[in-house]
Amino acid sequence: MPKMLSTGSKWTTHRKLLTPAFHFKILENFLPTIANQQKIMFSLIDKEMAENDGVVNDIRKLITNYTLDAICETAMGVTVSAQLNPNSDYVEAIRRTFAVSILRFIKR
Repeated sequence: MPKMLSTGSKWTTHRKLLTPAFHFKILENFLPTIANQQKIMFSLIDKEMAENDGVVNDIRKLITNYTLDAICETAMGVTVSAQLNPNSDYVEAIRRTFAVSILRFIKR
């Protein structure tokens, strides 16, 4: 089985390259985007609860679409609107790609 984690000087070098990307000052710039996407998710949760007597049937889908929106907008600067348009071609393509990847991983 291949070695998956690096150690020693290789690990130190990789960590020094990655650490600045996760500095608090950089992450603070993303807070407005994350907060906006959270508001959308909370409104969708409230809507579903109102329609289903206080029950959310599939929170996983809501959280997945929130995560896709937040990551695409913060990391790539692209607005996907997965939460407001969960059946878009892009969102469906992401779901299919993920499903195929999981199947390949399991069958390996």
